[in-house]
Amino acid sequence: LLELMADPTFYINEDVSSDAVAEHAKLKQRLAAAEEEWFLLTEELEELQTAVADHSNVEEELGDALFALVSLARQLDIDPEKALHRATDKFISRFAAMESLAGRDLASLNAAEWRALWQRAKTLTCSE
Repeated sequence: LLELMADPTFYINEDVSSDAVAEHAKLKQRLAAAEEEWFLLTEELEELQTAVADHSNVEEELGDALFALVSLARQLDIDPEKALHRATDKFISRFAAMESLAGRDLASLNAAEWRALWQRAKTLTCSE
């Protein structure tokens, strides 16, 4: 039974009798596909980590990880371009909050100060 449940086609029933059952079947199929994309992303991130540690094929492995991220986003019905724009805007906003909170040049902060300030900036900008 577990093997059947692991098969994404297990949840597809072409002979469904109600809209709710049909929607459930579609959702289970999408979740199974997203789970596969998540597995591939995890694999690509591990390969990227190894490439960075070995100083080899970093660009290729980063490209593979980005490709897997875009595939996962699409599987989850998320526009990857829009998501990246929003993340960039959020980062810019948080960075500006850090600069405002720091009261000094950010380059003068040590790692612990940077992390603490980043957390404060995240709290201030969390609604964005």
